[in-house]
Amino acid sequence: EFKDGYQNKNIISYKIEKIKEFDIYGFIISSSIKKDVQYKIRELYKEIKENKFYDIFNQNERYGLSFEKNNEYYYVLGSKKKIEDLTKITIDGGEYAIFEVGSNLQSDIVSTIKFIKNIWYNSSNICIKEDIVLECYIKNNCYN
Repeated sequence: EFKDGYQNKNIISYKIEKIKEFDIYGFIISSSIKKDVQYKIRELYKEIKENKFYDIFNQNERYGLSFEKNNEYYYVLGSKKKIEDLTKITIDGGEYAIFEVGSNLQSDIVSTIKFIKNIWYNSSNICIKEDIVLECYIKNNCYN
């Protein structure tokens, strides 16, 4: 176990991949308190499971986008499928570090994000343009 609380239970692999610009259509939540956003994420997942957006998002690769702007924390949950009344967020094209968690447990996802932010950022020679976390879930692989 590392000093920052990261536990290396899973092998974390990554690759650098060039992706094209794309849009995500989904729900956005925010708070000035990070822990509030984490609570709201769990509530949002419960809500989308009830209103069937969970199934729609899963059929089209589900994305989670986390970022901070003007001292406010944001999380967007959606997919590439255009749905009129949902928020549209454009993901810029460019080179991205792609990490594969290999687990559907929230604790493993959080552990991977801790690894990226506390160990990988500091030990890689890669220049990070923005502190944005973009998660892509395939095969119904989250919050089961």
